[in-house]
Amino acid sequence: LGIKELKWIVTLELTQLSYRFAEKEMTLTLSEPAKEELVKRGFDVVYGARPLRRTIQRDILNPLAIQMLEGTFHDGDAIGVDFDDEAFVFRKV
Repeated sequence: LGIKELKWIVTLELTQLSYRFAEKEMTLTLSEPAKEELVKRGFDVVYGARPLRRTIQRDILNPLAIQMLEGTFHDGDAIGVDFDDEAFVFRKV
């Protein structure tokens, strides 16, 4: 699989997640650098793109859930995810 196909898989995974966010009237958007980093972290030579779902869970959903519990994000927010200096950054859009 190439980078283009892996980014497409990331987009598909996030589209499936968007239904969960829609229940809370929230949106989640990833920048190209964030998608590229997920591809780097979620691709394995042996397993291909299989680890990608766990990578999204660990690096995007878990930190986002913690920030929601802390009150950083609320129902109805539009959340943008970027990658900057070795870390994913979550911001209200």
